[in-house]
Amino acid sequence: MFFARKDRDIVAVEIGTGKMVAAVANVGRDGLVRILGVGEGPSAGIRKGEIIEADAAREALRDVIGKAEDSSGVEIMEVYLSLSGAHIECALQTATAEIRGEEQHIDEEDVAVVCRAAEEAQLPPDRLHVATLPGVFRIDGGEPVSRPIGMLGHRLDGEFLVVNGVASRLKNIISRVQELSIRVEDVVLAPVASAERVLGPELREAGALVLDLGAGLTHFAVVLEDRVVHLGVIGVGGDHLTQDISRAFNLPRANAEELKTQHGTVEPAAFEDGETIELKARSGFAGKQLMAKELAMVMRARWEETFEIVREQIPEEMLAVLGGGVVLTGGGSRTRGLAALAERVLGLSTAPIGRASCRERVYHPV
Repeated sequence: MFFARKDRDIVAVEIGTGKMVAAVANVGRDGLVRILGVGEGPSAGIRKGEIIEADAAREALRDVIGKAEDSSGVEIMEVYLSLSGAHIECALQTATAEIRGEEQHIDEEDVAVVCRAAEEAQLPPDRLHVATLPGVFRIDGGEPVSRPIGMLGHRLDGEFLVVNGVASRLKNIISRVQELSIRVEDVVLAPVASAERVLGPELREAGALVLDLGAGLTHFAVVLEDRVVHLGVIGVGGDHLTQDISRAFNLPRANAEELKTQHGTVEPAAFEDGETIELKARSGFAGKQLMAKELAMVMRARWEETFEIVREQIPEEMLAVLGGGVVLTGGGSRTRGLAALAERVLGLSTAPIGRASCRERVYHPV
């Protein structure tokens, strides 16, 4: 996201499956972003990033917004809203425009014409255009350029990543914000935000796959030559691990969550044969002893399947040129042994999280 160089406050809101967060920041004239306050709380009325109970979701969001206002001292009137959901789809679209004017200097309007043409692909009635991510341009069929404005040419070709989603699901999320008398200034795709946050310049240029392992969803973004070339959202996350553990060992959900966070690993070999994990008795729970290797096997099976689904959704030719490897982020990334499993399934080395930098993006409010 590009911010103009003027002093102003901005607010970012993410409505996740496990929690909701509102962050207030000040963007100074020097371009630096300074966090003023954060509001955070458990989600309600949300499943897999989608609204399933409107009133509960709105009240949970109201609480988070109030906390952010109290901690920052800023009255929140408008926000940037993170959008997600397994219904999000993308496609590379190309378009061409003839350069206007006698001198044939390419200007912002020429770029906008190509961009709009790429967005005009017909969508089903139930789907809505969400975002257009900038790609590469060619002038008169020449070599790719990222910023053609000011250059000379007769024809401008552009390739963009155009993203759409199910209209009703997108509008349901936005409506919960608007019901609090807060304007949605713009929307940001969660996979793109994750990539912006964790990738430094070297990884962006070399090419990397970012996997954000959340509670209800797994986001992925493929970044190559400093641009997002593919993205997606899978309806699997940490909550599914908890559910698997609960069913495998006949445990209440709260105990399964505790087992996952305190003893979770995808490496059965990390435990000796016969090694056990003891869950202590507490009110309403008689306690239980289980085999440590079995826990690791249950968790490994779910994450292995998740990585396989991600791999199926990314063209092999893209994976083959990602010199920066895969970067894991999100709550699920803290699982022991997960990096090695991701490397094996995806065929990519794991890369460290680098410094983020703000980039210009073309976003359109829903």
